[in-house]
Amino acid sequence: QNLSEFSRVTGRPPFSTNVYFFPSSRFPVMLEDSEQLSQHIGEILSTEVGLPLKHLGLQVSSGNMVLQPEIDSDLYGQDQEYLGSVNALYIADVAEHMEIDTGITLDEQESSGDVLDIWMHNRLAQEMGVRLNELFIIRPNITKDPIPIRLAGIWHAADPDAEFWFGNPDTQLKDALIVRRDDYIRFIQPSISSGTREASWYVILDEDQMVPRESAAYLDGFEEAQSLINQFLPNVRFNMPPLDPLEDFVERSTALTIILMGYYLPAFAILLYFLLLISGIIARWQRNEISIFVSRGMGIFGILNMTILEQTLLFIIGFPLGIAFGLLIARIMGYTDSFLSFTQRSPLPVSLQGLSIPLILVALSVSFIARVWPMTRVDRKNILAVGHEWARPTRGPFWYRYYLDFLLLIPTYYAYSQISQRGSLAGMLVSQPEDLYQDPLLIVIPALFVVTAALMSMRLFSIAMRMLDFIANRTSWLPVHLALRQLGRQSHEYISPLLLVIIALGMGIYTLSMATSLDQWLVDRMYYQTGADITFEPLPLIEGQTFTDGSRIPEPQEFTKVEGVLNATRVGTYPTRVSSPDGGESRGRFIAIDRLDFPSVAWWRDDLSKEPLGGLMNQLAISPESVLVSQAFLTDNGLEIGDQIFVEVDSTDYLTARFQATIGGVFDYFPTVFEEFGVSVIGNM
Repeated sequence: QNLSEFSRVTGRPPFSTNVYFFPSSRFPVMLEDSEQLSQHIGEILSTEVGLPLKHLGLQVSSGNMVLQPEIDSDLYGQDQEYLGSVNALYIADVAEHMEIDTGITLDEQESSGDVLDIWMHNRLAQEMGVRLNELFIIRPNITKDPIPIRLAGIWHAADPDAEFWFGNPDTQLKDALIVRRDDYIRFIQPSISSGTREASWYVILDEDQMVPRESAAYLDGFEEAQSLINQFLPNVRFNMPPLDPLEDFVERSTALTIILMGYYLPAFAILLYFLLLISGIIARWQRNEISIFVSRGMGIFGILNMTILEQTLLFIIGFPLGIAFGLLIARIMGYTDSFLSFTQRSPLPVSLQGLSIPLILVALSVSFIARVWPMTRVDRKNILAVGHEWARPTRGPFWYRYYLDFLLLIPTYYAYSQISQRGSLAGMLVSQPEDLYQDPLLIVIPALFVVTAALMSMRLFSIAMRMLDFIANRTSWLPVHLALRQLGRQSHEYISPLLLVIIALGMGIYTLSMATSLDQWLVDRMYYQTGADITFEPLPLIEGQTFTDGSRIPEPQEFTKVEGVLNATRVGTYPTRVSSPDGGESRGRFIAIDRLDFPSVAWWRDDLSKEPLGGLMNQLAISPESVLVSQAFLTDNGLEIGDQIFVEVDSTDYLTARFQATIGGVFDYFPTVFEEFGVSVIGNM
């Protein structure tokens, strides 16, 4: 989208750039040199950026040349010696893109005789009123020998929007005289000490081969290419490479990736634990099979080989299915506007461009280890020993035996107390998204909390099941007795499935709460930017229009007559200058409000200020000169509540109000107040 907008504004393909160089007498560049440099420039850009070369154009120019009538010609009058400034231009392969209005076609294989053939754009020809085959002379300046020229044809662009042209030829080349290659070398080049006044190369890279995740590499490639080309063309310049949209995309993409990664690291941690639990359940489910194999003489390597073969077959089948379902789920996610809330919109473009082989190998490795590791921990016992172990387990799970759940309470409590002090994960962002990773423990606090709570619940579950087993001994009702006895004696069989259920539900709640927070953040952000449900300004006065009765701005009560409008208030925003007692001056805005109506209309949130909105409005009621300022302004200027400041408000283009204001209250944030607007002072209308 960034590149499409860039292309719409410039009218050029997104990955196109114009490399241009101004030769000098100390560093001359002939047309032949420009042709040899073309291939180098194209290869460097293509190699460094990493995209195939789609088009490479060359253009050399003589710069401004004086256009004069033919010597001794009185066609333009005796005193008309100067007809304007033109530049002789050679453009490689231009003939097929020119539409000839009159005259002969430009054949680059031919050459002129003693008089230079030129092709003039029809706009310049119409302005000058010239005729076909008319003779003129051109020269770099009046001290140089004249070059006789003949108007061989009048042309316009066959397709001004074609990729061949770097800009609109009907405007950029209106004053250019197009010449053949050999003619430029023969007639124009000797008259210019530097060979050419400007050499430019138009390079288009194939954007169809672009991979969005390589945008940072493209950006670095353009900068590296400019550095390399500058080594053999000092002070070379680039015109309109897509650096701005690429930089914007890379910055936003990096920030979004870091922030989302921080929010979803808990999901990855829980997913890993989920895999281990599933693998453990599968391993215990297969222990009867393993015991039979062991009873018949199979060793640990045979069991591992069998497991590896099973997992390999699952990879072969599951990998392409996983990629296919991943693409499908990504497409479906494009229709969501919140958590499990869908809307109709254009389908999200999905492709395999974002497929990362290293990440795939990591995922397969984690899955492989999660599957094989539990198998190495399964006891190689015969079927009788396994049956006895199932009926009377001699040891509990790893986390149960080593009190991992109790140990996890310490980092969980620490992380929870830290994030409670900061208020949210967003409170960790100070200046850049990378701040989120200064304390990695706080990022995984949701996963840590869910896992710790689940493990503690399972320890209590085992105790509760033992109590049920005790109760089962006291009841004579056979179904209840057997059910309670089964839960009590085999509680270890239910721990892993219950952990899966608890963790899955915990992860769902975490995702829902995060989506709700992000939704509310977006709503609050829009309200803060706007200030209320609807805001608007009256149309500016038309020249000569006056309103002497104040009817240009209706009273707020008038708006309540409109169906659906509950209340309205006036808010005036004016440029202002604020002077503190120490002589410092700041520019900003004076926001004038009706303190009685404002609280019932404006959007407000309790954490915008330490004092409620009603209290702030009461501070304005103390006196007409009372104002509210931000805590940052108060701190920067060493002021306190009750101090006085001098305010100049430009209420109109011709009227400035000056008064001494008293600081009545302080806010941290106020609707529509942003730092980039400077100091904001809230006062009485």
